[in-house]
Amino acid sequence: MMKRTVIALFAALAAAIGASAQAYLGISGMMYTPDGYTAEAGSFSVGGNYHNAHAVWNDYNTPTELYNSAQFHLGVAAFNWMEISYSFHLKNYIGFVGPQVAQYDKDQMFNVKFRLLKESRWLPTIAVGANDVFTSVNVDGNQYQGCVYGAASKTVMLSRQQLRFTLGYRRYLHDENSHRQGLVGGVAYTPSFAPWARAMVEWTGSEINCGIHALVWRHFLLQGSLLNGRWPSAGIAFTGSLL
Repeated sequence: MMKRTVIALFAALAAAIGASAQAYLGISGMMYTPDGYTAEAGSFSVGGNYHNAHAVWNDYNTPTELYNSAQFHLGVAAFNWMEISYSFHLKNYIGFVGPQVAQYDKDQMFNVKFRLLKESRWLPTIAVGANDVFTSVNVDGNQYQGCVYGAASKTVMLSRQQLRFTLGYRRYLHDENSHRQGLVGGVAYTPSFAPWARAMVEWTGSEINCGIHALVWRHFLLQGSLLNGRWPSAGIAFTGSLL
């Protein structure tokens, strides 16, 4: 019942308001998967997200390590070919130190993305990037979301409908996420009757996610996704331009 309600909410949202793809870390992309695009120079995003226990970058095959979390970010496109972001991840471990004990933890991250090739009529746009690129302790001690990646994306117009195809490769720095590395990609669809809405399906290397991003009043980006079509996550961000 909950799954149907969430899907219905996403559909209603897409029918009413607009969207622009933005990853949960404040870097342009799909949902949990990178793409080859970068934002326009001077654009920024400030927001926060709720992640279901099954929708975070951790080993959820271990029941004691399941946790819901909140993530906040500040992202800026310094140039047309470069984006940087800072994100703060607040985690709530339930049962990590005992069956009835909740343990709170935090994780700070710096992320960067570079566009190497601009999209043309025949060629895709290509970008490389890294998440959680710095750490003050041993890599095995944190950097659960740390990874390097490369991705290529191509937009195809069908009348006034838009399809974006992405294929990439991601390598994680921590063994916890080894099941989410390798080939990644997805498809984003913008219908002609709702050019402000974008529906997405992505392959993270381990799961198939679906979601919708929507822009309200030109600046407020609403994000919603279902991990493996089941576990909901959501977010909101204020977007604009510094130029």
